[in-house]
Amino acid sequence: MKIYKPDEISAKHLSNDDLLKYHRRSLSDEERRIIENHLKQCELCSDALNGIAKMNNAMHIYNITHELKKRMKKRLTPNQTIFSRFDLISILLVFCILGLILFLAFYFLMARW
Repeated sequence: MKIYKPDEISAKHLSNDDLLKYHRRSLSDEERRIIENHLKQCELCSDALNGIAKMNNAMHIYNITHELKKRMKKRLTPNQTIFSRFDLISILLVFCILGLILFLAFYFLMARW
């Protein structure tokens, strides 16, 4: 962060980097005090800081709602399997019964000849 002299503070605006660091509370006490003094005097920088805070909140809310929608869609969407285990066992059982009927039918037909 660029340290501003007291006469420079009113003449220049804070950079986006300075505002982001201030918003994220990653400045030293001295840097924070200087920026707070500037924000008291400069309406444009105060508005920019409010915009950064709203943008961060909006992104946080968007991320939460996006994650919730993804989870809901995953839970509400049925599995994309063609047959369940029960269906497969039922089909296998039907084929076994048909095979047994055909086997017995041919067996008794051959036994008659």
